[in-house]
Amino acid sequence: MSGIYGCSSMSSTIEQYTVDHMYLWNRAYGKKNRFEVIIENSLLGACEDGLFHRQDGSSPLIETEKYIAVIDALIYNRDELIISLVKKIRKSTEDYCNVSDEVLLCDYLEIFGMKSLAAVNGDFAGAIYYKNIKKWCLFRDHMGIRPLYYYKSDELMLFSSDIRGITAVKEVDASVNEEWVYLFGTGSIDHRNSDTEYRNIFCVSPGTILTIDGSEKFTFSETFYWRVGKHKICFHSEKWYVQKMRELITDSVERRVKVSGGKFGGELSGGLDSSVIDILVRRIGGSGPFFSWSYDPEDLPLLEIDERNIIYDICKQENMTCKFRERYQNLNRGTRIWDNYSFILGELDENEDTTTRYAMPPGTNTLELSEGSLYLSSMGAEMVFTGHGGDEGVSHRCSEYELFLHGELLHFWSNVWYFTRNSDNHLISALKYAKGEIVRHRYNLSQPFRYDPTEGKILNKKFVAANKDTKRDILYFSYDAKRYIRNGGSRSRLENTALQGAYCDVQYVFPYLDYRVVDYAISIPRHLYRKKGTIRYIFKEAFKDILPQSLLDLDFKDTLSQKGNHFTDKNLNKELPQVTVEEADEIVKQKRRNLLDSLDKVIWEKYLDYEYLEKWAERGYYKASPEIRSVDEYIGYVLTQFCLAENMIKKTRDY
Repeated sequence: MSGIYGCSSMSSTIEQYTVDHMYLWNRAYGKKNRFEVIIENSLLGACEDGLFHRQDGSSPLIETEKYIAVIDALIYNRDELIISLVKKIRKSTEDYCNVSDEVLLCDYLEIFGMKSLAAVNGDFAGAIYYKNIKKWCLFRDHMGIRPLYYYKSDELMLFSSDIRGITAVKEVDASVNEEWVYLFGTGSIDHRNSDTEYRNIFCVSPGTILTIDGSEKFTFSETFYWRVGKHKICFHSEKWYVQKMRELITDSVERRVKVSGGKFGGELSGGLDSSVIDILVRRIGGSGPFFSWSYDPEDLPLLEIDERNIIYDICKQENMTCKFRERYQNLNRGTRIWDNYSFILGELDENEDTTTRYAMPPGTNTLELSEGSLYLSSMGAEMVFTGHGGDEGVSHRCSEYELFLHGELLHFWSNVWYFTRNSDNHLISALKYAKGEIVRHRYNLSQPFRYDPTEGKILNKKFVAANKDTKRDILYFSYDAKRYIRNGGSRSRLENTALQGAYCDVQYVFPYLDYRVVDYAISIPRHLYRKKGTIRYIFKEAFKDILPQSLLDLDFKDTLSQKGNHFTDKNLNKELPQVTVEEADEIVKQKRRNLLDSLDKVIWEKYLDYEYLEKWAERGYYKASPEIRSVDEYIGYVLTQFCLAENMIKKTRDY
């Protein structure tokens, strides 16, 4: 993965300060070489990665008479693109055998046009500047696996793989995005569409071409070259649906294993999605290190129902090993949860180079991703296979209500009838059950707070009232996978994965997010995902011959080992080594106080309820009930994200 960046100004030349800061904060993505060109009032730059070597000696920056381009790309269907080019321009296939993915993609777009991106199977992002007409085209892969941000104003335009390459520029108006504050403060943990934490900074939407006209003032227009789920897919037999799903996912894994050159690793959660990917990777590519976010059983004992038992079954079946996280490693007097916040905010790393986590952007699963990336990189992996994205549309947890919502009424009633089959009065029970399901799910969709245990109490009541009509498309994860994906539901995890992987010199790949796989899964009938009470039915059918029975029998998985083991008496001595519960609570209170005080009250009192948060800062932690602890941890998480958003601006500009 390479970092790409650039800017253009209507009224002034590009300062060296801007050039250096944009390079500095993209360097995590490409530590090998630096390439830049400045033409008139415009800059294009790239930091080259060292993972996938360019055989032709080319760089991510490509210049011709007509245009200058900076591209970050990893292509999985090179042969198909080469065949298309050879047929069109009558060149030999040997002419393209050793060219880089970036050069190949540039040639392909020049011959077939920008909308031909729809046929490119890969992870990519790029920017092309057309010299004579002062026009820019920014583009991003179908599912948004490669990050690309831009700053939007009449007089100044910037783009960057790393959002910090934009926030570091002092001319940028990085005012907080109030809609993000509201959504995050009320339980949404993902972005919506192309918005970011900042009012004037956006991401290039997946599957789009962003055209920027710079002739008089910057004007921005977005065109989709691909949209998921445009056409329904209908086969005559369930067997064909199952066979096609198996074929597409296997092919997606094979293409990525081939590109990895054997230097791969994988994430193994014990769930359905990652298990299928890792078993396929193991059988197609051979050996490689695997890592689980679950804690080592030596730290957290195994439960009767525990995803780690499934991990053991898979490892035994496939003759492989998996490294677990070490929960109690480097504990600081039993307060690791709060020291983690300090770590993310950069308080422990201020004297190190900026390629450490000095000014980390807001993101999900930062610590887990960091630990996994570091381990897999240390074991020689350059490419990491992950099952992320599976349950967002491919394996998919379908409910009866989704069948009702999508008009598949016959299958809705079939499932209702099945669930009430043992009732005394079957018909009456089925009607009551159906009514209950419809009412319950519609009520859930109408609620402003769904994932927030504080019910919005973090936020100022006046601010909540002013934003109560804000739509929260994250709710559609459970009911309309197509809408969820189109609205950028995967963004936060994908963009943070790209950054954490780049820091650790590994690149994450997402076989389920191959656009062919996603489009197929979204476009088939919904009832294939729920049959006679079995959720994820078609996915299980497609891979039932390679999965252990313990996984096929599992109806759900939700970090079971952590939920069943958290803060129990048997772990108290490890959780609080050499310190009393009272002393540990005082340490936690101080950490909370530091976290709250790190927010600039002048900025945040408009949004936050400081009276509520002051009580939270003084509340005990270890003596509290599990429910209160859950609320407290959630508050700490949200405040940390707000701190990160503020902290990133200050530190990127002050460095």
